[in-house]
This record gives sequence, structure tokens and C-alpha cells, in this order.
Amino acid sequence: MQFEIQNTYNIDREYKDYHFPEVYRTVKIGRGDKGYTLLRIYAGFDIETTNITTPEGKHYAFAYHFQFSVASDKRLNVYLFRRWSVFLHFLEALIDFYQLGRERHMIVGIANMSFEFQFLRRRLQWDQDAYAFFAKEKYQPLKATYKGLEFREVLSLTGGSLAQLAKDYCTTQKLVTTDENGVKHSDLDYSKERSWLTPMTDLERQYCINDVVILSEYMYWLFDSYIARNRKVPMTFTGILHQEFKDELKRLCTDRDNKLGLPHGASMDEWKAYLYTLQPDQQFYELLFKYLFRGGYVHGNALFAAINGLKAHMRDVTSSYPTEMNLSYYPGSAFKPCEFTRDKLYSKCLIIQVGFDFIRAKTTHTIESKNKIPVCYNGEFDNGRLICCDYAEFYFTEMDFQIFELFYQYEGEPQVLECWEAKRAVLPKYVLNVLNRHYAIKEKLKRNGLQDTQEYTISKQRVNTCYGDLVKRMRLIKVIYDNVAGWGEDDNPQDYDKEAKKNILTPYWGMWVTSSARFHILKMLYRLTMAGVKCYYIDTDSIKYEPCHKAERIFKQYNTWIYRRKKHRNLRSDYFRTLGEYDKEAYDKKTGVWHIVDFKMLGAKRYIYAYEGHVYATVAGMPKASINQIGRTPEEILASFDKMGFHLTPEQSGKLTAAYTDTEYSYIVDGLTMTELSGVALYEIPFSLTVKEDYRQHIEDIQKILHKEDTSL
Repeated sequence: MQFEIQNTYNIDREYKDYHFPEVYRTVKIGRGDKGYTLLRIYAGFDIETTNITTPEGKHYAFAYHFQFSVASDKRLNVYLFRRWSVFLHFLEALIDFYQLGRERHMIVGIANMSFEFQFLRRRLQWDQDAYAFFAKEKYQPLKATYKGLEFREVLSLTGGSLAQLAKDYCTTQKLVTTDENGVKHSDLDYSKERSWLTPMTDLERQYCINDVVILSEYMYWLFDSYIARNRKVPMTFTGILHQEFKDELKRLCTDRDNKLGLPHGASMDEWKAYLYTLQPDQQFYELLFKYLFRGGYVHGNALFAAINGLKAHMRDVTSSYPTEMNLSYYPGSAFKPCEFTRDKLYSKCLIIQVGFDFIRAKTTHTIESKNKIPVCYNGEFDNGRLICCDYAEFYFTEMDFQIFELFYQYEGEPQVLECWEAKRAVLPKYVLNVLNRHYAIKEKLKRNGLQDTQEYTISKQRVNTCYGDLVKRMRLIKVIYDNVAGWGEDDNPQDYDKEAKKNILTPYWGMWVTSSARFHILKMLYRLTMAGVKCYYIDTDSIKYEPCHKAERIFKQYNTWIYRRKKHRNLRSDYFRTLGEYDKEAYDKKTGVWHIVDFKMLGAKRYIYAYEGHVYATVAGMPKASINQIGRTPEEILASFDKMGFHLTPEQSGKLTAAYTDTEYSYIVDGLTMTELSGVALYEIPFSLTVKEDYRQHIEDIQKILHKEDTSL
């Protein structure tokens, strides 16, 4: 939806008539005490701030410009303000005009509520009923209501930045400005001192207008595609996807030919009762997330850390988690205590608490993370991964157990302390139907060259979010905000058992997705290593390794095996042709050129590679483009990416941090005394890549020991 801007008001005093658009439609949200009427008004709000660093080193921010858009089906108005008093008068006029209150609401989209709410929170007396406010964490609200005016965060629904949101969902785009040096910017200069009297150029003002028009256009899309249809206002994109699972389950429950595992015509209540039998109790739930759920495997082979001159091929699994959701098995019954026998590793879903004596890694690949080991005596670690120890205990799935025995040796027999088993099953149809519907749409659009369309973005997000919903944890502690006390937590946590009964997904399914993905990529790593292929780095679903024919033969065999598995599961559509296969990275499909890249790494989430004159970096905590600040050429950058680390100044790093202030503060800004009751300043900070001494020593030791055996080092 593209709105035509009817009027732009530069408001410097309190008006009586703001010429608000009329309401043409409403939506009924919720039922009973939770219910209210929601106006189909599409509004957006944004604040521009200036940053000040005091001589004492404190970081403050002051709001000097406010922009608010209000749109209906017929027109859009933009209101621009420079002072808090005028803006707050506008809000009261807005509430009065639309007769907002407990039973009549209007939504205002905010890109990042963590920012705007910090400036608003002590200027408004927020509604205090149970449904008026929601936050993920302290300082991270997603919803805050004032007299029926609902401020809602938008980026939690779309991910990324406002610029990306505009590209994916809107006709209006972020305005890009060019400074006197010819450098392009998509944000106003935070460092320039501005008060509410500081003049703004027409271009800067248009930048402000574009931002809120984007928010109004997105709110129209959200109403049209979700709110009006479901009579709910989602908090996150996961919430939107979860509703699809519910809708699909409801459809299948009324389908005469459903094959969900319950009798024909099974109701939602019957299915929820069945799913409740698959839920762990609260203590076991917490234990499983602490020690059994491991996520993706990310690690670098210390044998090749900080080595210059490495040439690499790179492959990644096409949609690793959707592959496992379709092709692997999952717990299909409640877990029950059992006696461990090795044959069950290949026929049951198992949770095994097991101990081993005198563990030693068989290869230079170490796979067990220190923070997932509940008991460990005299352990030595490779950048957080277990090398050896006298004794350790683990919680394993049956797949994790098998992988452990591939990569570690130990003395004696495994000491199984406890074991639980469940039947194996595939994921239910209401999960796979939603996943595969969006996957097919995504692939169809991609093959037609439509990756830049809104439809492609949404389908790709929903494919990724299918996995995210499976691993979403229950939130029992509610973050609250009180107008007097500020941030806090509810003294009465939600009842675990009550929340578990609402679930249509079980935590085991998400745990087995990640376990299956680790199982297959680590088996590939083991196979390559045993074939003598040098593997440098693994990151969840990708492998960086030395270019050689042996490796390509092994990957080809794996892709053939995956094809047969898909055929067995009736994934015969051409849209699933590449699902689960190892694809080539740094590969030009048009020319058929597969680049051999210059590769260098310093451990998990710390690697760079270069080809065709460009350097690409994945360094945890550092903006990707900042890697170009450590050298002038790819060769210089690769050489500087060393185990002694490097340092970037605030100007070089481009890394921002937030300084929250919860009390009133004032400062003279551009000749005018500015005051905020609370605020948050975003300012640049330096970035340092450091390598811990014990890891640096481990790198030197392992490379020294093996240097004689491998002259290529």
C-alpha cells in the first residue's frame, strides 16, 4: 500500500484542530475482559536525537525532532514537532478525537521501541492493566499502552533494520543523504549537536517524513494480511507463524482423512491433551535446555588457526533445519525410564545421562562444549571445547552419543546413570504442511528471479521461523513496568503446567532438529577427516576445507544419499530438488566458476576470506564492513588478522552501544538548555579482537607438534 501524503504539518504550537483522518473500519480484538475495538488507523512514530558526551565522560541523548504519521483508507497526514510540550498536547488531542480508552484502541508502529520508549516512559502515565504492556526483557518493550493508544514495536515482526523493512514491505523507502565528503548515510548525524531550535534542511525533514510513512505502510500491510483476518495483534514474527500452525492443526482436526494419529474428527482439545502427554515436567524442562539442547556446532580446527596462505573451498547445506524437519525422526511418545542397550541407539529416541573415564579427543576436532558438561574433572579445553579430562558426564540424545564416540576415546565402558526412551515418529502434518508450503513458494520465486519481492522475503522468513518456533522457550517470569517503580518482574510467575497445556509443539522436537543437524554435519566432518581432507572450520551448516578431489567425491555421494531420502519421503516436487544438499559457496552459477578463496580463522565466529579483491568477514561483535579498516588491501587485511588480535577505534569499528539514563538530566545543546526525564544514547565504541592466552598457547602447541608430520604448515 502506498499512501499519498495529503498534508504535512510543521507544528510549533498547540493546535485545537489537527485535521485527523476519519475512521472508516474497525476490528474486534479478543474476547471478554481482553476484548476491545481496534481502529483501522495506520500510524507511525519516530524520534530524532542528538548525542552529547560530557567532560566527565557521560553519554546523553536529547530529542530535538518528533514525527508522527496518521493514515486511514483515504489519506495520510504527517505531523512534525520540535518540543515535548507540543507533541504531548498532540497525543491528548489524538486520544480525544478518536475517543480512545480501555475499549477502543489505536496502534502506533515504532521501529525499535527500546529506543523511543526510554524517552517516552516517564512523560506518560502508562495503562497498568495486565494486557496493556509486554516486554521481552528490561528495556525491551514490544507493547506499551497509554489511554488506549498502543505503541507497538515493528522490527520484532520483521527483523533487520527499518531500511530492510521498507525494502521488503513498502513502496516508500528510507531516504539516503550524501555528506560533503560524498559519503552516503541512511540516518541523520547523531553526533551533530542540535536543539529544538536548530534549523533543519528540507532534505533532513523529508528523511524524517519517510521514516514514519514507511511505518504507516507496514501497519496497513499488517492489518490487511494478519490482524483483520485473525483478530489478533502479533508481538513477533514467531507469533504470526505459530498462528499458522494452529490454523493448520484446526483444519486437519476437522478433515475426515486426517492422519495425525488420533481418530477421525479429533478435536483441538483432544490434540492438546495428547500433546500435553509429550511435555516434560518443569524441572526436566529446565535441565534439558541447560544441558541437552546444544544448538548448531560452531568451531575452528586449532591446527589451522591463524595460518597464512590457506586456500579453501566452502560448502553449506541448503536449508539445513528444514531438511532435518522433513527427513529425520522425532519423539512421538512420552519419554519413560528404561535400561540402556546399544541397539536402542538405532531404534529409539533416547535421553542419556552418561559418564566416561579418561576421555581423549581422537582428532584435532573437538566437539563437546564446556558449558554443556555438568561434571568435568581435570579438563583441558580447545577454545571452550573438550580436549581431554579424567572424568566427565553428559546429557546426550542417541545421535549425540554416537557422534561423541566417533570423536573421543575413553577407558572402560560408558557409565549410564539414567536413560529415558520414546518412540520414533515424523513431525506431524500441521508442522510440515506449513513449512513446505512456504518453502515451495520461496523456491518458486527464487527460480523466477523474484528474490527482491515482498512475497519472497515473507516466505523465507516463515521457513526460518518454523524452526525458531520449535525451539522457543516458555516465558514464565513476566517483565513488568510500573509508572512509579519502573522496571521489574512479576512476583507471581506463570504456572508451568498451565502454559504447557496450551502448547501445540513440544520442546523435544526442536532439540531433535538441532541434534539431527549436528549429527549429519559432524558425520561429514568425520568422513572427510578420515579420508585425509583438511577441514578448517565448521559453522552450523557449512564446512570450509582444502580443495581436493577426494572431498568433492564425498560431497557428491552425500547429495545422492539425500536425494534418495527425499524420494523416500515423497518430496518429489522440483522445488525440493536441492533441499539438504551441500551447495557451493563463492560460486558463480552463471559462469560456472567456483572460486578458491584465501581463508583465515581464529576460532568460533572469527574468520575471514577473500576472493576477486573483496574481503568477507564473520567476527562476533564486529560489523562486517569494519574488517576493511585493518588493512588497505585483501593481502594486508589477511596478514593483520593474526592471533595477536587487532584494535579498531570507535570511528573505525562502527560498533554502537547504548547508555541508558533513568533519571532526569539536562545539558546546554547548541546554546539551549535541553532536558530529558529519561533517555538512551547510542554511541560508537572501539572493537578489539583478542585471543585468550590459553587458546593462543594451544594453537602454538598443536601446530608445533604436528608441524613435522605436515610440511604444508
